[in-house]
Amino acid sequence: MQTNFFLKNCCAGDNIYQNPVKKTIFKSSVILTLLLIILHSTNAQTFVHPGGLHTLSDLDRMKAK
Repeated sequence: MQTNFFLKNCCAGDNIYQNPVKKTIFKSSVILTLLLIILHSTNAQTFVHPGGLHTLSDLDRMKAK
């Protein structure tokens, strides 16, 4: 039986926790992803919609003209 070329030459039996470089990259990418999610959600919550910019007296004045 022939083994897949990619698995045979790249990462056959390679565990991410056995290689310290891959472990560091994996941890860094998880932390970065979590930080981006947190920053995005907090940024989205700070927006306050201005609502109606005219008061009732402004509308009455425009209606009268």
